[in-house]
Amino acid sequence: MKLLLYYWLFKLKIYKTIKPRSLTIGDTQGWIGRVNDWPNSKSKLVNECRYMARKGANGYAIEMAAGGNNKVRWYNRIDEILSMYNFLLRLCRAQGLWLFVSIVNDNQGDKSKDPPLSSMMDKCLKLINHVKDMGPDNVAVQIVAEVQTSAGKKLVNQGIDILRGFLLVDNGDNGRPNPKDSRMPFRAWHVGSISKMASIPKDAINCNDHGTAIREVNGGSLTGPAIPELLMKMVATSKKVGHPAVVDYEFLTEKELPKEVINCMVI
Repeated sequence: MKLLLYYWLFKLKIYKTIKPRSLTIGDTQGWIGRVNDWPNSKSKLVNECRYMARKGANGYAIEMAAGGNNKVRWYNRIDEILSMYNFLLRLCRAQGLWLFVSIVNDNQGDKSKDPPLSSMMDKCLKLINHVKDMGPDNVAVQIVAEVQTSAGKKLVNQGIDILRGFLLVDNGDNGRPNPKDSRMPFRAWHVGSISKMASIPKDAINCNDHGTAIREVNGGSLTGPAIPELLMKMVATSKKVGHPAVVDYEFLTEKELPKEVINCMVI
């Protein structure tokens, strides 16, 4: 298996960079990713990114501070996450994909066993600075998802200063940024159902990072993968409105993304 992985990395010419399709209002792109489990398998990422690029999906989505392992929390495996970020970023660049990276979430500690964001600022800044060090090519960055605390707002301001030259995505106002922060060219919007997605502003990225919306596309469960027929309704809504991108958050999905689910994101 390890030799096979190295073979594909050689075939991918993993250190080259192909520019992704420009992010534009009215020209909807399809982004998808195992947002929590992504750091746990290089072979899954290789297979998913290769298939996405071949079929015409446009981006891979991750939560950098997720880590996908409920036994070892992200702040206890930072070095591993940074190494896997490097690996995935090179894959995306080699395949001409966007990497949509949500660095941290401001609901950290809300109804969970994790400490609040305010007590993790040094660790959060380590993630942000690593994103900077790896460069802006093919990267769309949401510094803080669902901004709702003073710590989250402070981290956004610090991140904007650090990540100059990156394509930044606003997700303030607890996931519905209105108005958009003028320092960031795009915003992402979270709503709880497919039926409400038609009302998302045209200039916003439609991301189903909402427990109710995730359950809807998964047929009732937070664990994916999505049901293609339901996911297609979400994609069709964004395409009709003209959102810059529509993002399927495969929230607790651990299995490699099925081809029929990735196919839904080919727009």
